Amino acid sequence: MKKEKYLCLDLSITSTGYSIFNNLDLKKYGKICPVHNLSLFERSFIISNKLSKLFISMDKLIIEDVYLGITGVKNLISLSRLAGEIIYAWKLIKNNDPLFFKACSVRKLVGLKGNCQKVDVQLFILEHYQFISLKVLSEFKQMRDFLYQDKLLIKNLNNHTKKKKLLTKIKYQFGKLSKTVEKKTGFGNDICDSILLGLGYSKQQRIKKWEN
Repeated sequence: MKKEKYLCLDLSITSTGYSIFNNLDLKKYGKICPVHNLSLFERSFIISNKLSKLFISMDKLIIEDVYLGITGVKNLISLSRLAGEIIYAWKLIKNNDPLFFKACSVRKLVGLKGNCQKVDVQLFILEHYQFISLKVLSEFKQMRDFLYQDKLLIKNLNNHTKKKKLLTKIKYQFGKLSKTVEKKTGFGNDICDSILLGLGYSKQQRIKKWEN
């Protein structure tokens, strides 16, 4: 397989996660967090400007596609504008087009469920690269599994109103656990989603190789 260096992005106007791969090898990862009191255009420029410095040495740019089920039109607009600025900056330097992948497709490529929780992605990355001890990983997995068990029990309830209310509560608990994992490990969804993009793309390229 030809050696390729690619930059993977999980775009967000508040915290853009990025990772750099050399084929299967994860070389670098991090996130760009502009100051919150800046305007949308100022934050987009800061993110684009910092990423542009990485573009020169890259062969490909891989971006997680905008999730159409995103909450709030404002979020969708900000992400679309940021993506447009990133694409423009890339095309000024490179001839090839960026590649876009849906989160659900990437998750399936690496063996996760397409609709899995954010914390599932975090724990997958933490385990795959052994970023934390097995003891800590096991504790997080246990907390995650308890939530899935509760979710299954709630889904079997006959009272629709109560079921809906409790499922909303469980969703909140999953989000809370995701933030706890980030706080204790330093790996949030921004970084983990970008790394997952790289793993998914690498897997896709290997599949194409054997198909051809």
